[in-house]
Parts: sequence; structure tokens; C-alpha cells
Amino acid sequence: MGAQGGSSPAPPDTQALREAQGFAFGRMHAQAQSVRAQGIVGVHMEHKIEEIEVSTGNDTERTDYAIEYLAWGTAIVQAPAEIQMTRPAMVLDLEDLARTARQTHGFTGSSEGNDSE
Repeated sequence: MGAQGGSSPAPPDTQALREAQGFAFGRMHAQAQSVRAQGIVGVHMEHKIEEIEVSTGNDTERTDYAIEYLAWGTAIVQAPAEIQMTRPAMVLDLEDLARTARQTHGFTGSSEGNDSE
């Protein structure tokens, strides 16, 4: 008997991984929608499959699997039109910095620049 046309169903572990991926992407998409994002960029994915030995009684065991699937990215949200960006301002006063350096190193203002013998 030969093989018939069509595709065979995916193995259960493959199907479970696809479902976990779908749930992870669904949650990421829902979070992006909750902040009215126009899209998600820089999407990363990780998954881990852990075998768990389960005793079923009568001295028999079976192997179950726990699947952890992570998906994350950056939601892109358009800023409201009324937001005005302020220009950066000088935060560090160089005169205060020089004064502090002179005091820290024991320099005094009166002898600065003079070579006393």
C-alpha cells in the first residue's frame, strides 16, 4: 500500500509548542493594544521545554512536558501632538566644578597662578 496524498498531523509536542507560541504572541499583542500601539518592533522569542516524570500508579510512569515560551518587543506609540520637547539645558556649572576641584586639592584662590619661592 502506497502513501496517500495530504499532510499528516503535527506531532503532539510540535502542536503544543505552536499553541504556547500563539498564547505568548497573543498576550504581547493584547498588551500593545492596551497602550494603543501602532506596532511592535524588536520582537524576541525564547522557549524552554522541561521533561517532568509523572508516576501514574501501578509502578508505571510517563513523561509530561512543561513548555515556557517568552515573546517580548517594543511597542510603538505615537506621541500626542500637544507634547512639546524642551531643549536640553546645561546641568553642570563648570565654575562650581572648578571651585570644588581647587578646594579638594588644597588650592586657594589667592595663590592660584602664582609661583611663590
